[in-house]
Amino acid sequence: MASKEWLVRSGGRLLGPFDINVIEDMLRSKELVVFDEVAQPMSRWRYIRDDEHFIKIVEELRTAEMSGGETMTQTETVRDNTVTQTASSEFDIDEMTAEISSISESSEIVYEDIDESLDRIASQATPMSKQASSSFGVVSEETMKNEVEKSTKSIWIVTALVILGVVGFFGYKNLYVKPKIKKAAAEVDLSKANRAMVVGDDARALSLLKSALEVDPANEQILLELGIRLIQIEGQTVQGRRYLQKIVNGLYSKQAHVGIGIADLMDGSVDSAIDLFRKVLAQEPTYVDAHINWGVAELEKQNFGGAALHFRDAFANRTSEGVAYLLYANSLIAQWQKSKSNSYLQQAVQTLDQFISRSRDYRQEALLLKIFTLAKLNQMRNVPTQILAFLNTDPNLTADHRHNIFIDRRRVKWSLLTHRCQVVSDLLNTNSMAKGMNAICLLKAGESAKALATIDEALMQEGDHPLLLVNYAHILFELGQVGEAQVAVRKAVETNLKMQNRFSLPNIVDARLREVMDDFKGAQSAWQRALAADAKSIQAQAGLARTFLRNRNLTQAQNTINSALKTDSTYSPLLELREQLKELNRK
Repeated sequence: MASKEWLVRSGGRLLGPFDINVIEDMLRSKELVVFDEVAQPMSRWRYIRDDEHFIKIVEELRTAEMSGGETMTQTETVRDNTVTQTASSEFDIDEMTAEISSISESSEIVYEDIDESLDRIASQATPMSKQASSSFGVVSEETMKNEVEKSTKSIWIVTALVILGVVGFFGYKNLYVKPKIKKAAAEVDLSKANRAMVVGDDARALSLLKSALEVDPANEQILLELGIRLIQIEGQTVQGRRYLQKIVNGLYSKQAHVGIGIADLMDGSVDSAIDLFRKVLAQEPTYVDAHINWGVAELEKQNFGGAALHFRDAFANRTSEGVAYLLYANSLIAQWQKSKSNSYLQQAVQTLDQFISRSRDYRQEALLLKIFTLAKLNQMRNVPTQILAFLNTDPNLTADHRHNIFIDRRRVKWSLLTHRCQVVSDLLNTNSMAKGMNAICLLKAGESAKALATIDEALMQEGDHPLLLVNYAHILFELGQVGEAQVAVRKAVETNLKMQNRFSLPNIVDARLREVMDDFKGAQSAWQRALAADAKSIQAQAGLARTFLRNRNLTQAQNTINSALKTDSTYSPLLELREQLKELNRK
């Protein structure tokens, strides 16, 4: 046994850890005696003479002692039979201590307190026995009995005090300290989750809310926000519904009912979802989220007229939700497909025009629906201009906005919109811009290989157009081909400058790539060019604000952020910058 796993208690000292060979050598050199005690980690103390690991050395010492004619003195016998034996054999104080140590990380302190108490008692008792031995040669039986009883009472008192102290400490720690620490931890996670929700980072919020719920499982806000994100982000309708069911009669009753309704929609229980939305609107007829989701439910049932009514109710209550306009346009297009009445398409174009003129969120999706609708109205002369607007729109724009998590958005996913791109591309099969638009649609639908092949075809027709080049660069960047993307975007910037900086997107993509490469000075110039091309570019305003923050020009950053938020209050990069500025101001 070579590992150092033995502790030794000798003369009131705690020694070690030693390996067994060292202890045997110390016994031979009389640094230790067989009445000293040893213990392995988390085990009880034993006399060396009684531990099976030391049988051989004890026998060796006994044989040597007998051959030398030496015998143990009466004093040793007394010591053996009194305090030490009482402390270790009758009451197993150290065994109790070892059991306590397996429960608490403060075991070492408790362990040493007991040992010090025993040593103090032993030091008080031993001189009495020595005095009796020197005066009378032996200790009387009555004196010995009194001595043992006195020592025993002292040990029990000390043991009781120690155990009461340990129990009290654990009680204080478990009943007061730990709950307080857990509550504080939950509050920290919830605070971080709220910050993530403010800036629209729902994935990070979901992770933090899971941690917060572990330490505060009855918190209604955590149950609400976690439940709806499990449903919307991870598709965990069963678990998300279970959390929301816990709070349907609490502070967040309306939100919980709407969230459960969305879970029902996702699970195909459309009528059940409608019942929940109806219940909410009976309590609050202007509740926009319930109107929009009810409209989605009617689309699922192919009741397009009923869906349109609910979307119009949302507009009447001044909703700013872009998804409501897209869904309304889809319901009108669906009604046209049934009735072939162009009035529905004309109404759809008017709705989309109003939305595009004042919103950047869902801008590219709205432009696609408008292009498709114009094509179905045979207004092809207006289509090329709208395709240029589509290609000059930042492909990240929708994803970079914070969205209301309590609205079912599945019907405006690109996987369902892409076929409209294909329809227009087929109508304009020789048009390079239409192919470029179709390439972006394919990329957003997750078909990156087809997207790259399609944009290549467009470039073969018109290889120096800045919008085709910059969208080609965007596709390359999304595929991880950063070097090739940089080459393409620089060419796009050059050709765009020859056209008097007509388009903003080449500058936006150029600035982002430069930031990725830590070329912040070049990025600042690109953001300024983007702003020159489009004075309302929310991306350029956010980019310049980021530059000001990096240079610690807090006043200019604050002014830029405030001005931009008046234009678009849900653009996530701006919201993130605002939070960063708050932290810097607090410091």
